[in-house]
Amino acid sequence: MQLENATQQCSQNIVITFTINNKIILNFKKIILSNKVNFIGSSAFENCESLKNISLKNGITKIGSYAFAGCEALESIVIPDTVKTIGEACFQRCARMTSVTLGKGLDKTKYVKNNKGVEQPQGGLGQFAFYFCKNISTVKYNGTTAEFKALHIDVSCF
Repeated sequence: MQLENATQQCSQNIVITFTINNKIILNFKKIILSNKVNFIGSSAFENCESLKNISLKNGITKIGSYAFAGCEALESIVIPDTVKTIGEACFQRCARMTSVTLGKGLDKTKYVKNNKGVEQPQGGLGQFAFYFCKNISTVKYNGTTAEFKALHIDVSCF
């Protein structure tokens, strides 16, 4: 199951809209995803400003760009070992985030040529993934030191 913009679409045929007085609300405080969710789409929970806790289960392989960007109340995140890629700016502007645990399943960085023939890094952790998360004091990694070094995390990620 893929989870795309949760405030608009939960599956192929079901549209979810949370409204009060015809205004869409993004007032989730806690979200627990089923272990049947394997992909969180781009902007799925973007700007859910009151979201404090998200429980990600093993089985998720990709978290799309901006999926949790602007979730200002989110305090910590544990990325399961099954996640291979975290999209660009995925957790950008999560102002209260203090702790990040990265799963050991993140794809290692490799260099690929773009359409102009210039080699660019491509890996499991997208650019600006935790950008403007100024309160992060702890980053843990579930793998070995050698595996962590192979991620080649760019300074723009944090």
